[in-house]
Amino acid sequence: VYKRQTTGREERVLYVHFMDPPEDRPDFWEESVRALDYWNEVSGLPLVFRFTRDERSAEVRFRWIRRFDARQAGTTDWETDGEGWLTSVVVTLAMEHEDGTPMGDDFLRMVALHELGHVIGLPHSDSPADVMHPGNRSLYLSDRDIRSARQLYERLQTEKVSAP
Repeated sequence: VYKRQTTGREERVLYVHFMDPPEDRPDFWEESVRALDYWNEVSGLPLVFRFTRDERSAEVRFRWIRRFDARQAGTTDWETDGEGWLTSVVVTLAMEHEDGTPMGDDFLRMVALHELGHVIGLPHSDSPADVMHPGNRSLYLSDRDIRSARQLYERLQTEKVSAP
């Protein structure tokens, strides 16, 4: 994780690599990038996502599969260091719904937004208006999504500063 100073605060850069973007669906790549950019623009977090073509330098790896066996469109598997910062993560997105119909662009972006919430450490929400709701149908982060993410990182920063 690369650290940089911006506007008086330390910012962490998470490098993202697309491991196996579907050649026949370049829109999957584009919608995933749009989701990354959206989190960067509106979250106000002390971290940003940056795309890299170098898999070795990436902390976050996106991969695509045809479909999940269960009623699921994405999953995030991650590991953190002792301070709670991300060390590696794999986001897996399905190209088709469980019935075999292809994912649409907006649906893929919704799933990518949701999975990126897990990348930064957010759990599921019980509010259907939130991107972090398991049945997310929103292309926009709710105020609660943003507030939850900011509170999480404020807590991490406070714990880091006040540690003996």
